[in-house]
Amino acid sequence: MANVLYRIFAPVVVCEAMNLGLTCLLYFSRHRLCAVDWRWLSVALYWVFMFVAKLVKRLFLLPKGFAFEAVASIYLCILFDVAVISRIPQEGFSVFDETNVGFQILIAIGFMVVYWITSLIIGSSEFGEDASVALTERLEKRLYGYLRNYKQAIFDCGYEKLFDSDYLFKSIVLAVTYVEDTNRPRTIRKIENVLSYLGICKTTGIMQCKATGDKDASKPYYTDEQSVRASLPRLEEYWRDFIRSVSMSGTDDSSAGSIWFTQNWYSINAEELERIIRRRFSLIYGRYRGSKALNCNKLFAEVLDFVKRENNQMIPSRITVASELFKDLAAANPDSVLTIVSGKLNFYGYHELEPGQGVLWSLGWHSKLSTDMSNIVDYLRKANSISIDSIQVVDGVFCKITYNGRLFNGLDLDPNEWYAYEKPKSK
Repeated sequence: MANVLYRIFAPVVVCEAMNLGLTCLLYFSRHRLCAVDWRWLSVALYWVFMFVAKLVKRLFLLPKGFAFEAVASIYLCILFDVAVISRIPQEGFSVFDETNVGFQILIAIGFMVVYWITSLIIGSSEFGEDASVALTERLEKRLYGYLRNYKQAIFDCGYEKLFDSDYLFKSIVLAVTYVEDTNRPRTIRKIENVLSYLGICKTTGIMQCKATGDKDASKPYYTDEQSVRASLPRLEEYWRDFIRSVSMSGTDDSSAGSIWFTQNWYSINAEELERIIRRRFSLIYGRYRGSKALNCNKLFAEVLDFVKRENNQMIPSRITVASELFKDLAAANPDSVLTIVSGKLNFYGYHELEPGQGVLWSLGWHSKLSTDMSNIVDYLRKANSISIDSIQVVDGVFCKITYNGRLFNGLDLDPNEWYAYEKPKSK
């Protein structure tokens, strides 16, 4: 509250002191008292300068609080003129007497405005309210608004499966949207759209993307929806690079456990990857923003918790995505499901299966997959020495069947489409 009080009254006091000094200078130069009219304009110009400075430095984090501060400061300057400054020539400095009713009202109004702005900034409307709860509710409303406004745009540009299957990527998109929207509120973005015609503002839209090099952009700026579409390839690239770096990391605090992959898909331990990104989201956002100085890991944790609540806390144990992220590593063994742990490659089954277990795993999603899977299940059920442990189907990605026992040559499967491995029993 003291900080808000300073920001409101300091411009008034300093500008009035400068006006008083100018009045004294005119008095000594012209030998008569000259009044400086429209003294509140100096305070208004100060707030205009502050607005531009925040716009340039991308520090516009509390637009409503800033607006109320500016209006309150200008209004108090006008009241200060009427109640105090304009009466000094007639009453002298006795006008500052604390018994002056007008000045007491001025102080009361000032403290009322300060409390109003402070409660707005901390997200609390009355004493005793938990500010963190109010901030969480405000965050959720914003995030639900993003999903309503931009989810269809995300789906239309081919990111439906990734957005739905990878809850961490979904959290990244929402977190970056929130940070950029907070730094550039809707009103500021509209001003930027106008300034883009003059070449002053290069990044526009809610995701702050450059439209100048986009041939599909009909205007020199992006709308909010267009900027979301333009940001997705960049965010996907940064997310993939992050996963690749995690897969190669050998340190305990950066390892995401065993990653399974082929040329067509990858599967990663969701809990381990979530643990890592909670501490390192700022590095991903830093690449997007162009500076890694801003620490927004705490914000990302709140957004991630929102996504998990939206999914009713039903989070998969592994994130599985149809992608060619590890295509270069799988090229040497295209007929196998591979694993990578801390940069070390291996074939699936050596460490993952129990002795006597086997797996039949499709290398991708092909047209006759359902037929192959039915034949496999029928064969395994008829074999007396085999029992099916589990069947896992990830739509559009793969089919995996784990069994106990020894599989003889009774199945006709294309080795380019299926991976088979049996772990021998220990002697």
